[in-house]
Amino acid sequence: ETHFQVVEPGRPNVIAMYTTADSGRQRTDDLRPSSVVSRPTLMFEGHTDVVTEGDPALWTDPPFSATVRNGRIYGRGANDMKAGLVCALIATKAIARSGIRLNGDILIGALCDEEGQMIGVKHFVESGWADRASAAIICEPEENHLCIAQKGVMWIRAIIRGVMPHGAMPLTGVNTAYPMARF
Repeated sequence: ETHFQVVEPGRPNVIAMYTTADSGRQRTDDLRPSSVVSRPTLMFEGHTDVVTEGDPALWTDPPFSATVRNGRIYGRGANDMKAGLVCALIATKAIARSGIRLNGDILIGALCDEEGQMIGVKHFVESGWADRASAAIICEPEENHLCIAQKGVMWIRAIIRGVMPHGAMPLTGVNTAYPMARF
């Protein structure tokens, strides 16, 4: 199944779900968390945007030409991040063609923005797709190293309440620095 989420005009998230015929899961466009099936789901995630090309005159080839030379592709985005997405697609296609029975599903998220405001991943999470993932392989190149963990982003709001004392009676107050430090 392939789903397109238009996050902004011209900027879609492309989401694919591979399920085996015997999974018992029916095709659904219902993205509410309550529609999430309890089968284990492995997600492959990557992004379709790229960092700016900088000065095109400094490139050996035009940055958006996708020039193929000596069996290699040159251009902005060839490595970060399109290669990882292609690997996810090829791996999923190979699994599908093999006929192997999986104990779960495969979810591919080709998200429209990671380099800027992260609107693609935010939309993906807010629409309920992330609730389906039991584990994820982030197809991000990291200098040819396998990373088993990656830092992420979390926005939190914490409120620590204190009591301001009088200068002559400092022990009557509650200093917020200590609970904040523990937090």
